[in-house]
Amino acid sequence: MMCFVHESVAGRGLCRACGRALCEECATDDGHGLTCAGPCAEIALRLDALLDSAEAHGRGATGALRQTPGVLAVNGGVYALAGGSFVIGGMIVSDHEPEMAAFATWIEVLGGVFLLAGAASLLLARRLKTATHAD
Repeated sequence: MMCFVHESVAGRGLCRACGRALCEECATDDGHGLTCAGPCAEIALRLDALLDSAEAHGRGATGALRQTPGVLAVNGGVYALAGGSFVIGGMIVSDHEPEMAAFATWIEVLGGVFLLAGAASLLLARRLKTATHAD
């Protein structure tokens, strides 16, 4: 694992906001983990304040507050893979079992919903990643 800024230097760890590898020079340790300097450090501090506020009010940390571009990208990939499988499975069923055409249509529609959810998750991950590293 090499630093994303200094490509010839070994990474010390991963930024907890964007998931990129960081070397000793690029990493900022805020007591909760490593972050990139600049936008990622600011995002991490705001996230910590939000989590502390939620816990102080008895709400605990929600999953939505913990999502990072990497998590969203993995979720998007899983949704897209499942959606593609449903669409292909529905087409196979309708070709080989004509009496199950209505069922196959519902499977294809479900696959389309999963594909849309995957695309939305991947686009959000890309937007978050771009926003955290816009200079």
